[in-house]
Amino acid sequence: MKIEFHAGFDDMPPAFRDMLDAAGALDLFNTRAWFKLLARHGRYTDEEFGVYVAWDDDGAPLLVMPVARIHRAGRLLCSRILASIAHLENFAPVCIQFRDGATGRQALMKRFFSRVRWDGESGPRFDLVRLCPFEINSEYGVMVYRAVRGAGYWIQAYANSFNRFEIVEGMSHEDYLAKFTSKERYNIRSRQRGLEKKSDFDFELIDTEEGLTPVIEEYIKVSMASWKDPTSMINDWIFDLMVLAARHDMLRLGILRLDGVAVAVQFWLVSAGVAHSVHIAYDEEYKRRHVGVVLTNLMIGIVLDRDHAKEMSYGFGNEPYKSTWMRDSRFFCGYAGFNSRSFRGNLQGVLHIIGRPAKKLVLRLLGRAPEEDIDPEISK
Repeated sequence: MKIEFHAGFDDMPPAFRDMLDAAGALDLFNTRAWFKLLARHGRYTDEEFGVYVAWDDDGAPLLVMPVARIHRAGRLLCSRILASIAHLENFAPVCIQFRDGATGRQALMKRFFSRVRWDGESGPRFDLVRLCPFEINSEYGVMVYRAVRGAGYWIQAYANSFNRFEIVEGMSHEDYLAKFTSKERYNIRSRQRGLEKKSDFDFELIDTEEGLTPVIEEYIKVSMASWKDPTSMINDWIFDLMVLAARHDMLRLGILRLDGVAVAVQFWLVSAGVAHSVHIAYDEEYKRRHVGVVLTNLMIGIVLDRDHAKEMSYGFGNEPYKSTWMRDSRFFCGYAGFNSRSFRGNLQGVLHIIGRPAKKLVLRLLGRAPEEDIDPEISK
């Protein structure tokens, strides 16, 4: 196997670019535009974003993996880190694209991670590999876990996030509401009727880039009046994500107005059959009029009857209201792989893995419950 790193996402050889573009045609979160967005909003100033490609001895492409290469400065614990480019709120898993029809993918990844820790033939050594998120016990997550461990890394799985979701394949909006009790259905519908009776009721769905500009001020205004931290909803990352989704016909931005005033907003994104609820907010002054419930029901009607979503996801977090609308739940984890052939990799492995039981003991002595260990292979 030969590997090569390309800075950016447009300079890779055509065969690998075609592999990534084929995946991107099906899912926004595999497009080069998505990875560029993640790179533009990277969390660290010492990151270098790009893509690794691998091919066999005959020159046939094997796999492509967008990554961030990070160099942490310092004396003892300075390290080089190879990190996956993914979104921590679950709607973008680690992207490792294989050649069509590739067999033995776990063995292929094992070879890749074994070679990439040296960054190719003569590049710098990586002390740590950081990959996330993976759904716990998912086939893909277990495969990557085994590949990294088999490549000679000490590996530690850690908690990443909690997600509410529901499988809705083949359901209409009415089918979905039929799963509620008759009282719950009545409450949902009566609240909208109450708003329509007492106010000039208006619901607008924005799904184009052109439609975004006129309503951004309303989105900001409602977000500022919401119970949420405004900075989580009003930032360049969110606005850039809206534009990207709109350009791929995946934006679903709903605005509820009463008497001409925006009182609730919801940003949804539909990709690869999954409807992701990215952000929701409503003006606190209208809380008792249940504008959030009404708008949520309207948005679910859109993604089911118009987009025919197969799954709905509430993203990161376990807020109580989410269990009302999406009944299933799952946990996501990440992997930290420590290079056993690197001094700093071994040192950090000792501190993180061997030091973990000591940390648990201290927490118990202090009367605090330690976090449970995560076993990605618990049901495998």
